[in-house]
Amino acid sequence: MDNSWTLETEDLLERIRQNSIALAEAHRRKYHDLSTWHKWFRIPTITMGIVSSSLASRPFGASEKQSETGILILGCLISILSAIELYLNIHASMDLENKMSKDFYNLGVDIFKTLRLSRDERPDKGADYLVKKYNDYVKLKEASPLNGKLKHDLLARLPSTHNPATYTDDSIVQIDQQDIYTTLAKSASFVLHQVKKSEETV
Repeated sequence: MDNSWTLETEDLLERIRQNSIALAEAHRRKYHDLSTWHKWFRIPTITMGIVSSSLASRPFGASEKQSETGILILGCLISILSAIELYLNIHASMDLENKMSKDFYNLGVDIFKTLRLSRDERPDKGADYLVKKYNDYVKLKEASPLNGKLKHDLLARLPSTHNPATYTDDSIVQIDQQDIYTTLAKSASFVLHQVKKSEETV
């Protein structure tokens, strides 16, 4: 049975597959990077919330003024961390990276499964299958935050040998760390100012 499968069709599908697997791995690494950032915001927030609740009972013989000052400072810190986390939209970015990683991986696996079958056993015609998978790949790339950062795009370049598609390390990080450090520094300055005012009041 002639399924219109040719070496050129199979070659293009293999390029799409390699790009898809590279993108799946890039999104997976990006997801874990964001997960690490998320912990740095959530764990301190939870810890300070517990400490703030315990200060209400005035532990270690603390005065009412001291307890109120401590609760005020911790409340400011919790609000600042929560606001920064919301501004960076870390949780939503994690969900997107996880979804994109799975979608690209599933696309790569589907193409691999088809190419491993003999031409007579493949359910679709070569040209139709290529158009379908290419359209799926383009839609995923358009939705990907990593769109345009593929170092060795096998669909853009036609080398004599197939080099694995890879991403540069600097394309994995979504959050600008310098901006985060600047924001945290400003937040720390604000908290110190509030502490100084509280001490003056006491």
